[in-house]
Amino acid sequence: MHTLRDLAIYDHYKELMKKKEKTAAFKTIKEFFEEFPGDEPENHLWFMTFCALTSDEEELTALERNAVLYFHDCLRLVLNTLRQLNDGKLK
Repeated sequence: MHTLRDLAIYDHYKELMKKKEKTAAFKTIKEFFEEFPGDEPENHLWFMTFCALTSDEEELTALERNAVLYFHDCLRLVLNTLRQLNDGKLK
């Protein structure tokens, strides 16, 4: 079962995949930041990263740990970029 099935964010995403229009992309971004305002995206991302790095199930190699941290940092940049687009702060 898809956890987003009946939510507006998923409808906007499906519209984006179907029509390939910027308006649907911006609707998806806007919906995301309404659902997760402020620092919530980064806080959730850090919590997931923390859980992955401290999991007792399986030891991570140094390379895998570095990859998780690298992904975390890259995704934070993407989130910040999307936030700037959503807030209309770009020229």
